[in-house]
Amino acid sequence: MSNYLQKIVYLTEEQAQTLFNTGTVTSNGITVNYNDNDLYVTSDDISIKADTTTNWNERTTFVPNKGDIIIYLDKRTVNGTIIPGIKVGDGLTYGIDLPFVGDEIAADLLSHINNTTVHITAAERTKWDGKLNCNDNIVNETLVLTRN
Repeated sequence: MSNYLQKIVYLTEEQAQTLFNTGTVTSNGITVNYNDNDLYVTSDDISIKADTTTNWNERTTFVPNKGDIIIYLDKRTVNGTIIPGIKVGDGLTYGIDLPFVGDEIAADLLSHINNTTVHITAAERTKWDGKLNCNDNIVNETLVLTRN
């Protein structure tokens, strides 16, 4: 476990062991707290908290400070790989109600993809492409179109 924590917050082996044994370590103005699989990294300016979706969903009254980073370690799985979800606190909204970073963009993109009025199918394109022919028969600078 200490190797995992060391990779996340760049602790020395001694600092990682102290964190593992005591649940807290401070270095260069940054405090790391660890207990029951919760990892919190804080400084005077910002806080980074990581936990599972199940545990975050139990914290219904938690309001992260403005700029705090909340990490859902297991938000979704893509092709067998666990992809974390990230939320950023605004100082007002419950953490559980904050949107995930990127979800609004993903929702807009999905909405655009599924919008059948801005996109036409290949069959529709073929149907419309065959409706009119444009000929070089220009009379008095008028374009002559004929129906197929």
